[in-house]
Amino acid sequence: MVKNIIIVILAVACTVLAVRVWFGSFSFGEIFFSTGGETSSAGTLNWDEAAAARFISSGRLSINGQDFYSNLQQIASWDYAQIALGQLIEGGDFVRFGTSAGFLPTQSVVAISYNFPMSSAFFRDFFGTRAGFLSSHFDYFTSVSIAPVYPDVVEFAFVDDDTYFVFALSAPALYDVFHNMLANDDYDILHSATTAGSVSIRNSVRNMNLVGVRSYVQYLFPGDFEHSVVNEVWTYNDSRRVAHFFPSQVVEFNSIANPSSASDDFISAILLAYALINQNRVTNDVMLAHYFYSEASSRWHFYFDYVTQHAVVNLQELLPSHQGHALEIQVGGGEVLMYRRLMMYFHGGPQ
Repeated sequence: MVKNIIIVILAVACTVLAVRVWFGSFSFGEIFFSTGGETSSAGTLNWDEAAAARFISSGRLSINGQDFYSNLQQIASWDYAQIALGQLIEGGDFVRFGTSAGFLPTQSVVAISYNFPMSSAFFRDFFGTRAGFLSSHFDYFTSVSIAPVYPDVVEFAFVDDDTYFVFALSAPALYDVFHNMLANDDYDILHSATTAGSVSIRNSVRNMNLVGVRSYVQYLFPGDFEHSVVNEVWTYNDSRRVAHFFPSQVVEFNSIANPSSASDDFISAILLAYALINQNRVTNDVMLAHYFYSEASSRWHFYFDYVTQHAVVNLQELLPSHQGHALEIQVGGGEVLMYRRLMMYFHGGPQ
């Protein structure tokens, strides 16, 4: 009898183990005690909600082939996409997978594309608490499309470099929303931009009429600091950091790396970058244009361009003397080490 009881206990434990390994991560603490939505590919992240939201919405949104960059919160379809993704993670089902070469999405989809590998664990962690729902099938993806495929069912296709993974969600109300949105091509409902207006430039640094300058300084200098003004250049500094706000519309910040700090993974580094960007209360909207990791300096380099009217601003046309991107942020050892930004406000209006 004792032997039979032991066999039953072992069988139950093995079953629980198999289920948790398939649907979650291989952690003995998580096998028997679910931790909800606290895990991600970067471990337990105490990420700032605003920075994470900007990170999630940093992709290019396409609706029936028409692209929208940034300012996605102004488009109703982005709200529906977020609702749908949340419901998918909490109540959807895996359907099938195949090679990316064989994936042929129809034009009638809402698609979100990233120019970097979006972590499936972080993505799931942001939208829901169903552990391992995406990451048990794939580690990352570069685009996700949403399509109403047949009455009451919405399909989601996550695509990476080699493979696509399709999930289904039974949601009659969302099916109707996406079906009507895509079938009618109703861009009044989508709140899309009208014809692009003029772009005016206002110097936001002269006379220190800088929106959010206090929050910038408090973010860059968490402790005591000194400041001075020489030739209209406002300088802030402490023993490790220095920031210059130039009247020529440029802000520059540099910091000496703390050798005792841990290195960053991609997600924690880019969240630090977005947290800094969010310091401007009237933020020039930006999109991530390029990034790389330097082995020599152990830094992540992120480059951003400005966006207005859902289109990327060509700075070389506006400012022929300007070289490079609108914004560069370097992150290493858990903090921002370099920040260079062209301080501009863009106002889209009638010609």
